[in-house]
Amino acid sequence: MPNFSKRFALVARLSLSCVAMVAAGAHAAQPYVTDDARLLPEGACQFEVGKRVLRGSREAWFLPACNAFGNIELTLGANRSWDVDGVRATDLVVQAKGLFRELKANDYGLGWVASAEVHRHPQPDEKRVGGMAASAIFSRSFFDDTLFFHANAGARRLLDTGTTAATWGLAGEFNVVHERFAVIAETADTTRSRRGYQAGLWFALVPDRLELDVSVGGEARDFRRTRYWTVGLRVITPPFLK
Repeated sequence: MPNFSKRFALVARLSLSCVAMVAAGAHAAQPYVTDDARLLPEGACQFEVGKRVLRGSREAWFLPACNAFGNIELTLGANRSWDVDGVRATDLVVQAKGLFRELKANDYGLGWVASAEVHRHPQPDEKRVGGMAASAIFSRSFFDDTLFFHANAGARRLLDTGTTAATWGLAGEFNVVHERFAVIAETADTTRSRRGYQAGLWFALVPDRLELDVSVGGEARDFRRTRYWTVGLRVITPPFLK
């Protein structure tokens, strides 16, 4: 129990310090929507930063996460967006992710993810809104981890409108050239009516420590007008919370 208390206190301090950093301007929308049944190593943390450029607007994010308890990964971060007129808005996000079954080579894994978000708009007449979401995660490894398939299914509820929508995502990872390089493609729907597609490249610059990804995506109904690109950097620490 003492170790649990120490870990919880350390994660709380890390999360609060990260929120203080992103309050000045950062983001909480990961490059890919579909999640996988994998966690950080127990006791490790990661710091993910990135940028998304759309037609006439930009987003930036900062997503710190830690796995202090072995089977639960906690994320607390923020997203800052700028529209064509320079108006800024911020989304604060907290997320928990866990596993029912660990993903291993040539086998499958099962997990879950739940999150809550609050949207803050600078205009005084814009009320703060938020939402909650939860999904089940299925992942499958093929050909000694050369190919991965991921599937998500869940729901998202918007608190300001009281509406709930089913969400889903399908993604594939192809490590066809080298274990430090992968091609990723996905299709997902998180709003009931805006199915999107995204594809990109992932590079392990330093295995298990520093990763880079770039991608391009857009909405199915008008891909050309909604097209965007993203670039993200992920730093993973050695386990230190044990």
